[in-house]
Amino acid sequence: MNEIRDEMNKLAAELAAAREERVRLDARIAGLQAQYDSYARAAAQPPATAASNGSSHSNGSSLRHCTVDDAIITVLVEAAPDDVQLHDIERRMAGRDKEVPGGISVNLSALKRAGRVRSTRRGYYAAP
Repeated sequence: MNEIRDEMNKLAAELAAAREERVRLDARIAGLQAQYDSYARAAAQPPATAASNGSSHSNGSSLRHCTVDDAIITVLVEAAPDDVQLHDIERRMAGRDKEVPGGISVNLSALKRAGRVRSTRRGYYAAP
């Protein structure tokens, strides 16, 4: 009888781990989909209207389910070809349900090292 309980405990642990992995994968899929959608929107816009004048970021789509990195990339892609100041990136993200209490400077540094964003001048960033 103890063998059955041991197996049940092992299976319960595996099941819990699989459920956690599914939650992480669902979140990653949502982030990738948001990033893909933002690239698709940017590609569909003529260059003259793609420029950010401060209002193009408010397209209404929520970034809540994106990772912080994916939300940053989405904001920068939508702002292309313009560069965006760090605080403006945070403001745009917050306006779309993605607030980062500690700020995004660490994320931007990591994204810059990975080649996923570029620094155009001090405090300003753009999609590569």
